[in-house]
Parts: sequence; structure tokens; C-alpha cells
Amino acid sequence: MLDGPKLNNAENYVYNNFKQEVNNLFSLSVKADKVFSITQPLQRLFAITLIIVVIIYGGFRVSQGTLTTGTLISFMIFLLQLIGPINNVADFYNNYMNAKGSTEKIFSILNTKTEKNKLSNLDIHSVSKPFTLSLKNATFAYSETIILKNINMCFKSGENIAIVGATGSGKSTIINLITRLYPLKEGMLFLNQKDALEINLYDWRSLFGVVSQENTIFSGSILDNLIFGLNYKPSEEKIEKALKIANLYTEIKHLSKGVYTLIGERGMKLSGGQRQRLQIARAYLKDADFLILDEATSSLDSNTEKGIIDNLKTIMKDKTIISIAHRLSTIVDADRIYFIENKVIKDFGTHFDLLKRVPEYRKYIKEQIIKVEEDI
Repeated sequence: MLDGPKLNNAENYVYNNFKQEVNNLFSLSVKADKVFSITQPLQRLFAITLIIVVIIYGGFRVSQGTLTTGTLISFMIFLLQLIGPINNVADFYNNYMNAKGSTEKIFSILNTKTEKNKLSNLDIHSVSKPFTLSLKNATFAYSETIILKNINMCFKSGENIAIVGATGSGKSTIINLITRLYPLKEGMLFLNQKDALEINLYDWRSLFGVVSQENTIFSGSILDNLIFGLNYKPSEEKIEKALKIANLYTEIKHLSKGVYTLIGERGMKLSGGQRQRLQIARAYLKDADFLILDEATSSLDSNTEKGIIDNLKTIMKDKTIISIAHRLSTIVDADRIYFIENKVIKDFGTHFDLLKRVPEYRKYIKEQIIKVEEDI
């Protein structure tokens, strides 16, 4: 954010770093100009010297009668025509080296390896509904560090599933596994007993609408963000419905340009809550079979959160909602809760089942209640 340096008293630090980078760039530019200021005159001096030498030597040969004047003039004309292209080649090399340095970062981006998308004859539409998504004995690791171990989970159509656990327990990693952003170290991912790797990656991602705690709002208008990534053009009525579900319709309606209002880089003209609600509206328009809410309402007050969640449950009753949240209000109504601790699923069940069976879950819930009371 633009206010970050100010809020962290880091203006001088940022200024000094920026100044150093500018000075480094200036030094490199001066060095390049020095080299160019030396090579260009030398190049021209060499050409002129060559012409003078030819004239002197040719004049001497003409005076000796071993070379005709016409031949000397012809050779001079040929030499003058040749010097121009030679100078152009030298200039081209200098320009090429400058361009190569300027585009080094672009080439590094272009050379970045893309995801491996295994082409398959298995069409996602050939998998019959209702969908059941499942992880079987799934293990994930960064290098040799185990993050999740022997995870078994099931997500059925029409269910409201919650994944809870302490910060850093691997909740968001599970989302990255089921959306195939991360590869499994061990185990399998299935859709109706079909191996996920047999399904085209693009088709697989079409199953999910994701609302992340991270800011995934882009520069452009509100409408640009609503239809981002959609494979169809939604009607005005459907866009209006999406905004109402996300409790955003009234606020946008009062804007002078409505959904065509520009919101700046990363949605900087919107509040944190508005950015999250805009992502929820976008996810609804995608009409995916699995809606993933990764701390999707963390910037909303309790009443707004409850209204949006109730709307989503009503509208998406035949689809699956997977929620990662700390708030008790989001957890308590889930059909099934997976409680993660120490890299494994400690237990799963309803909120009241876990309260009875799992002491660690009771402690976790108690801590959440205390945090709510402290916030009040």
C-alpha cells in the first residue's frame, strides 16, 4: 500500500533505497555514455584514417604509373559506400547491447516455466453430477519439510464444509492442493473416483470459485473485475443479483458511474470489506460447483458476514461451500468441520461433535471467543 512506508516510519529507508537505485542507474548510464563517447570518435577516426591512407597510397601508385586515376576514383567510391554500412553495424551492436540489458527482466519472465497441463481425453462434463471431491492419504511438503501428512477429506455437493486450525496449520495449503496449485508429494486427489491428474487442468480449475483473503482485485472498473475470467457475458440482471448477494449493490448504485467506476490499482479506491465483497460477487458469477472462502469475510462486520453467508447458502444449496475461517459464526453452522493440528486432521464432525470429543478443539473455540470479546 502507498501508506505503508508512512505507517511504518520507513519513509527515510524507502527514500534512501530509491536514491541508491537511481544513483546506481545514473552511474551505469554515465559509464555507457563514456564508452560510447570513446568508441564513436575512434570509429570515425579509423574511417577517416583509412581514407587518407588510401588516397596517399593511391596517389603514389598513380604517380608511379602502376594505377590509373579512374581505378583510384572507383576504389574510393567503393570504400566510401562500404564505410557507411560498417558504421551502421557498429551502431547496431551498441544499440543491441543496450536493448538486451533493458529487456533482461522481460526475457526472464518469458522464460518462466508454465504449469504442466496434461492433455486428457477425459472431459470434465463427462463426470456425472453430483460431484464428490476427495483427498486420499494426501501428503504435501516444501522440499523436505512436511506441511500436511496423510490427509483424508471429502467434499460432497450441497455440503457446507469448514476447515479450522491454528495459523500456519496448513488450511490454505489444502485449498492449493484441491485446486492443483500445489502438487501432492504422496496420495491422490479424486473427483467422483476419477483421478484429478486425468482431467485437463483448465477444466479442473473451472470447478472452483475462490474468494481469497489476499487482494485479487485488479486495475480497471468494477465490471472488469466482476467478469474477470468468466467464459460468458453475464446479463445486467445477473450482475445486479451478484452484487445484492455480496451486499454491495446499494453502495455501487450510488456511484456516479456505477459498475463502470474505475477502482485503481489493486482496488485502492475501495475499502477492504468492499474488495472482499467484490470477490464474492465475482465468485457467484462464475457459478462454479465448489465455492472456496479462504478467510473471505475477515474484513466484514458480523452482521454483513452473516447476511452474505446466508445468501450464499440459499443460492448455492446444490453446490459445495468450503470455508476457512476463525470466526465461530462461520464454523458453528457447518455440516462438517475438519480440525487440523500438527500437520494432520485431528478429527472431523459437527461443531458440537468436536466440542465433545476433542479437547484441543474446545481450547481453540475458547480462544476465538476470547478474541471476539476483546474486540468488542
